[in-house]
Amino acid sequence: MKTLQLFLIFGWIAATLLLFNCQKKQSRAFHESETQTIEVDVPRTDWRGTMTVASADTGLLSRVLTASLARRLKPQGFKIVTNALSDKSTADYVLDTKAVQNENQLEIAYTLRDVKTDSVYENRIIYEQEAVFTALEAVSYQVSQSLGDTSVQETQSGTVSDSIFQRFLKAESERMLGTPAALNRAVRQYKEILRQDSLFMEAWIGLAESYLILIEQGWERHHIWLSLAQQAGFKLQKWFPESGEGESILGRIALIRGDFRSAEDHFRQALEINKNGMSAWRGLGQIFGQYGLYEPALQMYERALELQPSDLQAGISKALILGGQGRHDESVILLNRLIAAHPSTLYLHSFLALQLYYLNQTEGARESVRLGLADASYQPFSHAVLAMILAKQGDLDSALSEVELEVKPRAEGNGSLATAVAAIYALLGRNGLAIQWLDHAVNWGYQEYFWLVNDPNFSGLQGDKRFQTICDTLKVVYEKRRASYLQDQVL
Repeated sequence: MKTLQLFLIFGWIAATLLLFNCQKKQSRAFHESETQTIEVDVPRTDWRGTMTVASADTGLLSRVLTASLARRLKPQGFKIVTNALSDKSTADYVLDTKAVQNENQLEIAYTLRDVKTDSVYENRIIYEQEAVFTALEAVSYQVSQSLGDTSVQETQSGTVSDSIFQRFLKAESERMLGTPAALNRAVRQYKEILRQDSLFMEAWIGLAESYLILIEQGWERHHIWLSLAQQAGFKLQKWFPESGEGESILGRIALIRGDFRSAEDHFRQALEINKNGMSAWRGLGQIFGQYGLYEPALQMYERALELQPSDLQAGISKALILGGQGRHDESVILLNRLIAAHPSTLYLHSFLALQLYYLNQTEGARESVRLGLADASYQPFSHAVLAMILAKQGDLDSALSEVELEVKPRAEGNGSLATAVAAIYALLGRNGLAIQWLDHAVNWGYQEYFWLVNDPNFSGLQGDKRFQTICDTLKVVYEKRRASYLQDQVL
């Protein structure tokens, strides 16, 4: 099994696209047209409408049930956007929901607005507390009927005891916090729920998601966690095949294990079942990115962000590919949107700083990286960006201090950080050290030929034969990597 670190959510981003970007204004040493064209059969959609689903209030009950409702909504041909921060004016329909508990009853009120005609359909349903998911199925059926989709059948989800449902709300609250401790508490809650009701679909989904977040974020490295997530995925695949959730979870597990063939197969099957499967679109983006197929990867990330505009993994991945293509302005817009959606996620400011640096907005970049450094995440990366900014501003001694004290000590074995060290040395005019660290980067797994040869940080090395030799070596690797997709292709 390949090391898990290779496919951690942001580890993958860092390993492939962390620092290296091209600028259109620079003379380009490499053009994509110089490489062979790889045709990719990307999944497509033919949306006949868009519906934004949002909770009408910030209460936990409403948020949890709105997310569950969005998972159930399957009016044929409709894109279901499940994010309250999305631009509702771009939707054809807006569904606002609110849930209230009254003694032993549950009231779900919803408003479905046709944006074009500004007509509104309002309704509310009241069910016994234990029939909460039957109530959601009823709302899903009514909304689908309102949208003219008569193919959706009304189903009964059965009942769940009030004590189990209250435990589920607590588990979901912990999962939404997203910290390691909270996720572990959520796991314990989901397990207790499933001991009492083994057919509780939402609990299986929550359990698998909690395991995967712990693994993908690098907080848990033991393989047993991956096996436990896989067991949950198999349960979902077997008992709830119509949801597509099991296929997506199994695809993410295969991706972590480096089994691209199985991962792509699972993600494609998930999208055959449900085109609104955001994690499947995102997973395909990761796969295509691993092969160096950046245009197909961009398409997949764009689709994922259409469905969930604030998704961090898809957002950062797309932003860095845009930066790599010299589309820094677009990358800045996207990163600012992520920052607005995740104000406490301070490391996003370091990614923003990198893009501002390449736009020569050094003061804004320096302020952004200052905010990013306040977060313990990506500290070496943040210091590397700061060193670049300092070098561009002419503060060479401070830039040297940053690379020597904050970046180099943590760069060993990390190809991306080694390339960052090389870039800083190149900016400082220390070409011999820059070449030495590029050699380290290649030996430690750096493969991003496209980003390296177009990075203006290395413009002073373009005529250096040692640099050209490194680029030639990486070009061979880059081409093999892209061509291998055709050999390993699933469908």
